[in-house]
Amino acid sequence: MFPAFTAHNEKFIMKHIYLFLIVLLFAGCGTAPPAELPPLAPCKVKVHNNGQPMADVGISFRRVEGHGGWSINGMTDSSGIAVAQTIAGSYEARGLPTGTYRVTLIESIKLPPELINDDDPAMSEKQQKYLAEHCVVPEALRNPAKTPLELTVTESGAELDVDIAKFK
Repeated sequence: MFPAFTAHNEKFIMKHIYLFLIVLLFAGCGTAPPAELPPLAPCKVKVHNNGQPMADVGISFRRVEGHGGWSINGMTDSSGIAVAQTIAGSYEARGLPTGTYRVTLIESIKLPPELINDDDPAMSEKQQKYLAEHCVVPEALRNPAKTPLELTVTESGAELDVDIAKFK
C-alpha cells in the first residue's frame, strides 16, 4: 500500500520540480546590456515645421567619432517628440551613450493606393515623383553626409529642437 502511494508522490513531486526549474530558468532570463555598451543618457528630439509638430518622423543618430556597433534611433509621436533608444543585439533601452552625434530625419510618407502596383514598371517613377512632391523634410536633413544637425550628449542627457522650416 505504501509503495504505490510513494511512487505516485514521487511522480507528483518530480513533475512540479521540473515546472519550478523551468519557471526559474525563464524568470532569470532577461536581456542584459552588452559589456561594451556605456551607460545611457536620456535624449529627446522635437521636430516641427513652423511650430506645427511633425509625427512619424524617424530620427537616426550616428556617432561623429567611433561606433560601438549599436543602432540609435527614435520616432516622433503626435506631438513631434522622439525619445532616443539604443539597440545593441537583442538589448533595447531608452537613451544613448555620451558623445557627439550627427542627426538625420526620415519622413514617413504613405503612398495612395493607386500608386501601389508592383505590376507596372513605370510605377516606381510615379512613386518617386509623389514622394518628392510630398516630402517636407529637406534633403540636407535626410542625408547623413550633409546634415547640419549635431547633438552632444552629456551624462545628464540632451535635447534637440528642430524646426525644419529653417533648413528649406
